Amino acid sequence: MISGFNGPFAINLWTQLPGTGMTINTSSTQIQFAGTTARSNRASYMEILMPDDYIITFDWTFTPTNSNERLFDPFGYYTNTTLVYLTNRTDSTTVTPSSGSVSLYLTKNTLFRYFKWISNVTNSTATVTNFKYQQVETLSFANNFTGDFVQGNWLINNTNAGTSVSINSTTITMNANTGFVGDGTISITPNVDRIITFDWTYSGIDLSTNDWFGLYLNTSPVWMAISGGNLTNTNPPGSPLSGSVGIYVPANTQLQFLKHANTLTTSQCTVTNFKFASLSSPTVPCFALSNIIKYQLPSDASIVYKNQRNSHWININDLYLTRDHVVKVNDKLLIAENASSNIVNEEDDVVDIKTSDGRFIVINNVEVATSK
Repeated sequence: MISGFNGPFAINLWTQLPGTGMTINTSSTQIQFAGTTARSNRASYMEILMPDDYIITFDWTFTPTNSNERLFDPFGYYTNTTLVYLTNRTDSTTVTPSSGSVSLYLTKNTLFRYFKWISNVTNSTATVTNFKYQQVETLSFANNFTGDFVQGNWLINNTNAGTSVSINSTTITMNANTGFVGDGTISITPNVDRIITFDWTYSGIDLSTNDWFGLYLNTSPVWMAISGGNLTNTNPPGSPLSGSVGIYVPANTQLQFLKHANTLTTSQCTVTNFKFASLSSPTVPCFALSNIIKYQLPSDASIVYKNQRNSHWININDLYLTRDHVVKVNDKLLIAENASSNIVNEEDDVVDIKTSDGRFIVINNVEVATSK
């Protein structure tokens, strides 16, 4: 992935919409929403239209961490018109996040917006760091709970009477019942990188801070439906009662849905239209030996023999690469066969290049991935 607010995500390509009483501080490495003493009941945004299909990941922090700030000055993001809260707006004993990591899959022309509310009651700061992005080629999705995501591969943890959780071939159903406090979860840990999309609905009384639904990657919320109410002049907007979600789940990361129940309400959440795809991570990047030895490599770069031969090479500026090698063109990640139509059919040994930090390097004016 490419780090920082650069290329198609350079800060100058974002639209800043600060509300009264909010300062948005930006750099190539972070976006910060900082409340000022001139407080108001107002939303602030940083937004950008997705130029193509992308994975984006980022870390976030929220200070101070007490429940008043989370309640009156919440922080999250929008995908088009769907609001996602990252701060839990109640003092839940289950989770009161003040920081986390988010991994999203966003399709072309999706409007992505960071969202921060400032009230006339409290004051807080939210900061986005470690922003990374990767363009995604066309994916082939499988439908429903099949393959690696078949029902039997999910773990249900439902040890209290406040919730009930079930799954069939098309639907996850999570109920919260009156009279009990507790959480029901259903989780799975893919062993390869996955892109996952799904629809969700909430039914019952209006979604409230006492009876909520969330999605976690490991322990970080990437999506939470935790607040009732509507946008007014004095209140933050409420969570939606339905929506569509796209996420990136790195290999060996736990994906978990959680339904919270309290003593007062009865509600139900469902997950439907579940789809998943493998993220086509490039295979080991390889070079043609007799071609690559003509070029001077960085001082920390070394050639590693692969004990195999190849007869089909992609020629990019006279540099011979295997068809699945990753190159960077105008800050976009492309596999070699999509970057050039110049094919060379010559039998040659296949080798890798390793560097101390696994970075992209420039060879004959071509920016290429290394094998680490």
